[in-house]
Amino acid sequence: MNKRPVLVVIVLAIFNFCFLGTEYLFDNMMALVADSTEVVNAQNLVLGVSVLGFVAYGFLQKYLTEKLGRLLTILATVISVSCVFVIEQHSSRASIYVAGIICFICMGIAGSAVCYVASRSIDDYENLGKYVGLSYALGILIQYYNNNWVKSDFIETIIISVFMVIFVCGTYLLSSHCNNLKANTNENSNEYVSLRLKRPVVSLVALSVCVFLMTLIFSTLDNVVTLVHSSGEYNIGQWPRLLLAVSGLVAGFVYDIKKRIFMPAIMYVVTMLSVIAIIVIQLGASFIFGLMVFYISAGFFVVFFMVSFMDLSHYTKMPSIWAGMGRAINNLCAIVTTALTVSMLNNGNLMMILIVAIVLLAGITCAIVVYYIPFVEAIRDMDREVVKKEAIEEFSNKSKGDKFQMFVLRHAFTERETEVMLELINNDDSVSNISKKLAMSRANLYRHVAKINEKTNTESRAELIRYYHEWNDDIV
Repeated sequence: MNKRPVLVVIVLAIFNFCFLGTEYLFDNMMALVADSTEVVNAQNLVLGVSVLGFVAYGFLQKYLTEKLGRLLTILATVISVSCVFVIEQHSSRASIYVAGIICFICMGIAGSAVCYVASRSIDDYENLGKYVGLSYALGILIQYYNNNWVKSDFIETIIISVFMVIFVCGTYLLSSHCNNLKANTNENSNEYVSLRLKRPVVSLVALSVCVFLMTLIFSTLDNVVTLVHSSGEYNIGQWPRLLLAVSGLVAGFVYDIKKRIFMPAIMYVVTMLSVIAIIVIQLGASFIFGLMVFYISAGFFVVFFMVSFMDLSHYTKMPSIWAGMGRAINNLCAIVTTALTVSMLNNGNLMMILIVAIVLLAGITCAIVVYYIPFVEAIRDMDREVVKKEAIEEFSNKSKGDKFQMFVLRHAFTERETEVMLELINNDDSVSNISKKLAMSRANLYRHVAKINEKTNTESRAELIRYYHEWNDDIV
């Protein structure tokens, strides 16, 4: 049994737990010293700066030695654990802000690292969606039980810290395999790439735009949820959060259908449902309804951007940068759009929200179409190669048949001699087996072989077969 996929799922799950658990702890601690609007702004700030970590990993992985990389990893883990405890103490807004920023930069590096080594460690790449969905669901479940069973913020912080250490150990094991793979293969000639994209940059840019625009919608819905949670009206860590685990798991299995060709289209439908949920909430619908829609759609979205960029990273020159870029773009959009989304939500301008949503959906539609174009071209080229190969094989088989018929005519074989000749050139059976297959005695078979040798001016079976394969005629 191949244990690497299991390790991939576990390490990705622990990262999801540490990232989301730290974000949840940060929100709760910030809510003790600030109002709900500032909590949303603070959350999006620390998520936004994590992009620095996601981007930095690619260059660190490329230019640092393995030994120096390990030392840096240990140092980053120590810093992250220290920052989590500073956040838990919530002595001041400044301390929470600074600790949050430093911690999420380190976690950005960790997130980019695990996406890269995971994408390079999986053998059955067609099941990548299932692995990502399963790991996301498992990470959410760990966070859910951590939030609801552990009543002490300090104990919760200890648990997050322990999982951070476990995460580093698991990532190191995957990274060791990844380094061995790089030593034996070309980094850019990945065995998982089945399509030859002529313009992978087009798909990469379109996917980045698509994720950015989708994040605008999901960030708005997330801000709706965070505003209510930070105000104390409802604890979003309760049972509806389990829908996030379910949706992530379902998304992984649904996306893998037909080699993930329908994944962007499915995500588009989920995005439209999220837009409807935002509008319905603004019209006064139950917050629970909006929360459930958010969790269901968010699970699909996370699996979508993680799998999409891990897929496309294999077509790039620096996959270590692009493998985790999905979450980086998602977090970057959070910090860019915070002021706009919070302002619209606080003003309750339904018409403005509707107009923005329609514009975003139009942009997402265009981005998905452009994203598909290089894949459609690659599939079309692959189909042409298949048709060409089949035509060549058909012509080759036909030519072989024509050659045999002409060979028989040129040497004036009888019907029985033709049957014997066909058996002699198509298999290596013994004389006894050939005689049984043709329902004739061995003596008769020897007589027919002798006549064939006489007509072809050969003296043995081996010479006859060699003569046939070397024989040529104008028709061939």
